[in-house]
Amino acid sequence: MLDYTKLQSETFNFLRFILAVLVVFIHVPHPEYTSGFSWYAYVFFSQGIARVAVPVFFLISGYLFCSGLEQQWDWSLWRSKIKKEQSRYCYRMYYGLCFFLFI
Repeated sequence: MLDYTKLQSETFNFLRFILAVLVVFIHVPHPEYTSGFSWYAYVFFSQGIARVAVPVFFLISGYLFCSGLEQQWDWSLWRSKIKKEQSRYCYRMYYGLCFFLFI
């Protein structure tokens, strides 16, 4: 028998896999033809259904970010999480800027 946290973790992993496939599908180049059922199906999935993937990623991240804070309100935990995310963001922005400026 699976416990609740293991089942929840496997469910989130499966959902994140599906969402990652949808994000890749958004970035796949569109077909050369511009009419017919297959083109409409492509537009429906890539511009319609697949556009839900990124907001759902944000929802899952927010839930997982706050799920460990159920016990009590602890400012040191919030500070450490925010500091870690801020340093990752600054690292990515710095190296992204260097990449685009020098390449």
